Amino acid sequence: MSIEVKNVSVSFKDKNASISAVNDFSCRIAENEFIAIVGRSGCGKSTLLNVIAGYIVPNIGSVSLNESNLGEGERSSILIFQEDSVFPWMTVAENITYGLRIKKNSYEEIDAVLNKYLESTGLTKFRDFFPKDLSGGLKKRVDLARAYAIDTNIILMDEPFGSLDSHTRQQMQELLLQLWNSKKKTIVFVTHDIEEAILLADKIIVMDKGSLIQTYISAFERPRVNQMKYNEAFISLRRNIESKMTNEN
Repeated sequence: MSIEVKNVSVSFKDKNASISAVNDFSCRIAENEFIAIVGRSGCGKSTLLNVIAGYIVPNIGSVSLNESNLGEGERSSILIFQEDSVFPWMTVAENITYGLRIKKNSYEEIDAVLNKYLESTGLTKFRDFFPKDLSGGLKKRVDLARAYAIDTNIILMDEPFGSLDSHTRQQMQELLLQLWNSKKKTIVFVTHDIEEAILLADKIIVMDKGSLIQTYISAFERPRVNQMKYNEAFISLRRNIESKMTNEN
């Protein structure tokens, strides 16, 4: 499913002033394209993601899915945050199948999808565990399994691996790449980590002060692995993006 953001502006008011979060932002994300949005803290990345999700209504502009206005049609997206979003009172299996049960899928369909994503995310032996017994990395695996199990067209991710240690973060990056390679979806991935953006995405959008500053292509062959971060072309692209972010005042 394609996404078109047209001239979106968002501002928030407090008692004393109006704070601009997104300024006249436009971009088009093709169906099954993996987009990363990078920028310094407070540049408007998360606000833009919430506009795309439909949680924030822009003051100006619009977001369309397949040329249908987001506010008028059925949303077909799931948002994964940095914080844990698993339901603590549900087991791993119940968390993964929550959306399917809400949609009233048949028992046979639910069981087949559950087994598929338990296996593909390495959660099979944890299916009856509760979140309190899981590590942070395993909880993120549940988040990804649930997003893919519900088979939504769009996955929006807001710093989903930001709270993880370096080793676990690399594992989650590679798992996300494996899932996306096996079943393409439109993904918008917000991160402050430039290397993560280049590794995962087809395009990297750099934001500053709520505006789109530059779009870069991460045209490295897939499948990708973390070792490509040592590639000279990868390092060069990282430096270009770093320079662009540093030069924006």
